[in-house]
Amino acid sequence: MIEIRLEGISKAYAQGAGSGPVLEKIDLVIEPGEFFFLLGPSRCGKTTLLRILAGLLEPTSGRILFDGRDVTHLAAEKRRTAMVFQNYALWPHLKVIENVEFGPQMQGIEPERRRKIAMEKLAVVQMEAFAQRKPNQLSGGQQQRVALARALAAQPQCLLLDEPLSNLDARLRAKMRTELRRLVKESQTTAVYVTHDQKEALSMADRIAVLSGGRIVQLGRPEEIYQRPKNEFVADFIGEANFLTGNLLQTSPVKIRTEAGVLASEMKTDRTAGSAVKCCVRPEKVQIHDIKDFADRNRPNLLAGTVQSIAYYGELSQIEVRLNAGVVWTVTVFSGRAEGLLPGAEVLCGVNPADVIVLEG
Repeated sequence: MIEIRLEGISKAYAQGAGSGPVLEKIDLVIEPGEFFFLLGPSRCGKTTLLRILAGLLEPTSGRILFDGRDVTHLAAEKRRTAMVFQNYALWPHLKVIENVEFGPQMQGIEPERRRKIAMEKLAVVQMEAFAQRKPNQLSGGQQQRVALARALAAQPQCLLLDEPLSNLDARLRAKMRTELRRLVKESQTTAVYVTHDQKEALSMADRIAVLSGGRIVQLGRPEEIYQRPKNEFVADFIGEANFLTGNLLQTSPVKIRTEAGVLASEMKTDRTAGSAVKCCVRPEKVQIHDIKDFADRNRPNLLAGTVQSIAYYGELSQIEVRLNAGVVWTVTVFSGRAEGLLPGAEVLCGVNPADVIVLEG
């Protein structure tokens, strides 16, 4: 396990279609043993940052420190990092055991010892029974486990994972999230994982850095980023979100006059009364009430609207509500709560002040 420290890491290309800055002054500390995620849309710089950590690219400026040692210009093979790629990158002509032995072999470990290491790592990922097979005789999930075993057999200080689950079908991907987190934690290595999949990041990470345009726009624990996104980009990218714009009526406690009605929030803000703001509410935080069955009309944070559509997803249903201002909100409820509601029904959407997020910028 190592501490990884990035100081002012920037990367820019001077020529070609992709010329210009890719990363801009990334400052980051990843703790020893942490399962750390770089999350963001395509072309946000996350894979470039991972490749810089691996030593496959050099930054234009800045430093990389492993346990305080400057490795910025150190060759990839001398960094003791191991990478698991999106396409697994297994050698098709080698057996599973030979693929996993590759790292120890490159380190000069003698045959008997490296065979033992390889079998130990295959046992960790429950693939020892497949040691004599070729990669093309394995399923996608099995190949992914072999790729992880090969990385672990190299006994890395740092494990780097580049969207390793993206080629699996949805059911297997969901199963592998739990398994992969367990395996990484049991290996007691510092791990950095790149993905654009929000569910992957939220369910697996110790901490997440959300990237946009080559910069870290928010850093924190999964629940912190989901429940308290800093800006509209993070709120919209991480899960689903409902938005309203308005003006601050007062700041302590916060009250916002929106186009759909007045909303109170328990969040603090350094803005002054009268300032334009945007607020956000997660769909599962909205309570929906049929107007004809709801007596307490004076309760705060009630917004009137009309049901536009209802989508049934088994245990959950998603209801689209057009608020009186014309803004459409999504409400996620257990399906039993949606029974009896039909498109055209007049409803009230209720929100707890603790769940009204006032966004920055």
